[in-house]
Amino acid sequence: MTITSYEDQTLKDSTPAVNRINQEDSTRLVLGFSPIEFIEVKELEMSGKKSDCKKGILVPMLYTKLPIYQDGLRPGDIILQIDGQCFKTAAKLLSYIKQKQSPHVVIDFKMSTGIRTIQSSLVSANEYHKITTEFLNTSTGSEGGILFFDAEETTKYIDRGDAYEYFKLDEVYKQTHWDFIEYRKFGAVIDYAKKVSKPVLIALFGSKSCCSYMSLSQKNYESLIADKKTQENIKDNFVSLLVLKPEAYQTYKDYNLDASKPALLVVNADRQLINYFQLSEETEKKALMEFLRQTNETVK
Repeated sequence: MTITSYEDQTLKDSTPAVNRINQEDSTRLVLGFSPIEFIEVKELEMSGKKSDCKKGILVPMLYTKLPIYQDGLRPGDIILQIDGQCFKTAAKLLSYIKQKQSPHVVIDFKMSTGIRTIQSSLVSANEYHKITTEFLNTSTGSEGGILFFDAEETTKYIDRGDAYEYFKLDEVYKQTHWDFIEYRKFGAVIDYAKKVSKPVLIALFGSKSCCSYMSLSQKNYESLIADKKTQENIKDNFVSLLVLKPEAYQTYKDYNLDASKPALLVVNADRQLINYFQLSEETEKKALMEFLRQTNETVK
């Protein structure tokens, strides 16, 4: 049984609020996810007509028991219209959902294979509370505010989608250079490192679909990693590998490291750990640059 930790920002933000619902709020309709990311979309054909929506809503992780999931919506899809309407902000979308009287909803969304329209149902706050509580009750324990779950069991309740495809839409990803992404490519990373005679720098971060408080998109981490001098140092001296949670848990486990914060670790061609640097919201740029400098001197 694989035990993995889980502390998703969506749950941290929404679950207490759901627990506090009163009788009047319990019947209020909810979307079932937090519409955090709005993506610019080009003019698209939908059902024989062009959409004038300028922004789409990127779907994050979804509970598998939600009707919108069971009817075909998936993490990574981009919602173009709901009930024929476009939305430019999360506030306007949530306001619309809140005032809906009927749970019936029509969703036009862009998926990898094209555009699709589904007719589905929203859930009440009370129903959403039951779905989230059922998942939280599967926790195998907790420590320091972090819940632990069996990784295989978690997939029965939550679909996180492809964290990497999701992250590639993010501006910070476009500002950074990585020779490789995904831990499953570690073998190819090592082969390339041997070929070019460079150590491997592995960056372990969360993604917006998992552990968003550890995401590379968090402002402090973005300013550290996307910094021009940091990027030049990494590109010139290392073979770089970006690994996102939840996949990153295996890397933390392999090297017996604290999985509660983002980290940079440097390994040699024999996969032995050379150096390790844990990031926090207080980490300063000069500390990161000193870590890279010392590591460069060590491997020379």
